[in-house]
Amino acid sequence: MYLKWSRRQTADNGALLIASIVHSERRSGQPRQKLIAYVGSIRDHRRQDVFERSRLWAALNATLDALGLPKDVEQRLVNQLHVTVQHPDIEKENH
Repeated sequence: MYLKWSRRQTADNGALLIASIVHSERRSGQPRQKLIAYVGSIRDHRRQDVFERSRLWAALNATLDALGLPKDVEQRLVNQLHVTVQHPDIEKENH
């Protein structure tokens, strides 16, 4: 299970990053991804905005709570989100 990012072009020629939790499996020898849950999205140019980051992190936490995954899987998904969208509390710690 991992966090998958999709990129969609917006009408204003920006990019929307969409986060989903997927499970990878093989069917008939071919890799397939099964959507487990939609997490949320953030506009690429707003990734540094604390409010937007907070919104996406809150969505991830709510999704993880609803899914009831093992703690090690949750932690892996949190780490994967952090690579693309820094947790807003990190900024507070650095100031």
